Order: sequence, then structure tokens, then C-alpha cells
Amino acid sequence: MVTKKSIVKYFLIGMLLLLISTLLSLGLVELIKYVSSKDNLGIQFSFSGPNFYIGISLTLLALMLNGWANYTLLVIGKIGLKNREPFKTPSNLVIKGPFRYSRNPIYLSTIVLIFGLFVLFSYLLAFISSFLLFLVFHLWFIPWEEKKLEDKFDNEYREFKRSVRRWI
Repeated sequence: MVTKKSIVKYFLIGMLLLLISTLLSLGLVELIKYVSSKDNLGIQFSFSGPNFYIGISLTLLALMLNGWANYTLLVIGKIGLKNREPFKTPSNLVIKGPFRYSRNPIYLSTIVLIFGLFVLFSYLLAFISSFLLFLVFHLWFIPWEEKKLEDKFDNEYREFKRSVRRWI
């Protein structure tokens, strides 16, 4: 049973994780600025211009989508942290929240986050990483995960696949 206390607990955990990821991102920005000033790795960063606004918007959108998806899994879907691990089969099929629009909002948010960093820093390695990660998710990880979900949830998952797109 979902209680007000458990919702508050998971909300606070989610906010803490968001704060930690934001601080790590800011630390990454400072590190990249430091490294790029020393070795000139081709990273361009400025706090103005379209790249800044588009990159920050994509990054924030990705963080919000990831937080929403994880909240949906943990609180609404009642999937415990142990069953949330990537190689575990979940106990419940979650079709609410962002899962109504994408079967893989967490993977989508990860790719959008890395692509947002590419736009923000104009760093080719981030673009290549986001493309390669998309391929790994799309060609290997998602089909493997979908097979496990079809085996466990059968027609319920097949109907979910028919009604909700893989990405967006």
C-alpha cells in the first residue's frame, strides 16, 4: 500500500539524487572548462547563445523525464529498488506516467542528456557517445528486456507494445 510517508520518502530520495546529479554535472562543467583550457580539446563553452539555451533545455528536460520515470517506477508502480536493477525482471508492469508515451523513458532521458551536453559543449565525443548508446539500447538492450517482459507479462505487455512507441 502506498502511504503518504512512502511518497514523501521517495520524493525526497528523488530530489536528493537530482541534487547530486546536478552537482556532479556542475563539477563536470568545471572540469571540462579546466581541461579544455589546458589542452584545447575542441570543447567550446559559453553562457550565452543558442547552444547554451538549447543544451541546458535538453539537459534539464532529460533530468526531469528521468526523475518522473523513476518516481513512476518506484512509487506508482511499486517496484522496489532491488527489482529496479537493469538485469532484474520487474514484479509489475508499469504503464503510467511517462510510460504512457514511451516504453523506455529512462533510456530516452539518458540519450537526451548526453546529446544536450553535446549541444552545450559542442563536443563531438558526446555526440558520438549518444549515437552509440542509442544503438546499444535499440539493437541489444531493449530487445533483450522486451523478451523478458513478454515472457513474464505475456499479452498484457504485447498490448502495451502495440499501443506505446519504443522511443517517442
